[in-house]
This record gives sequence, structure tokens and C-alpha cells, in this order.
Amino acid sequence: MRFGFILFLILISIISCEKKELVPKPDNLLDEDTFVKLMVEIQLLDVWIYTSEEVPNPDSLKGVLFNEYNTSEEIFDISNAYYQSNTDEHIARIDSALKLIEEEQKRLQPSSSN
Repeated sequence: MRFGFILFLILISIISCEKKELVPKPDNLLDEDTFVKLMVEIQLLDVWIYTSEEVPNPDSLKGVLFNEYNTSEEIFDISNAYYQSNTDEHIARIDSALKLIEEEQKRLQPSSSN
């Protein structure tokens, strides 16, 4: 009886350790580089929308952004769901996005040398 229980636990452990693809890879998946850049642009746009007094039609601005990357919000959302399904890799993508934002922040700050 005890041997059967231990065998059962081992089998459950092996099965649960298998890498499963929770979200199937979509046919129209954005490549990672484009996805990260677009994620940064969307985040910056959202910050601008929520911190500005007046924003001319936020939906049309997002539309322009998606057109700039030759994609749609639907494709971005599908890609986002797929990329989020692998947490470790998605954390690395978010880190890349944060680095891009920091680089842009440094670029926009006035230089301290006069």
C-alpha cells in the first residue's frame, strides 16, 4: 500500500513537470522584438492618456500606433496571451521593455553639462 502511494506521488510529479503549452502558438504571432516595442509604445500612450488633461481620441491614437506596426489590437492581444503563458520568458520581455523605457527617458532628459 505504501509503495503504491509513493509510486502514485512520483507519477504525479513527473506528469506535472512536463512543459505544457497552455496557449497554443497563434499563426499570426508578433515576433518578440515587435511585441516588446509595441508593448512599450502602448504603455507610454496609456501613461500619457491617464496623466494628460486633454487627449484627442485615445482610441484613434491606439489605432495609429497599431497601423505604425502593421498589426491590430486583436493580434497584439493574441500575442500577449501567448507570450504571457510562459511566465519566465515574459518576465524577460518585460525587463527588455523597461530597459527601452529607461533609454528613452535618458534620451529625453536635458543633459546636465552646460
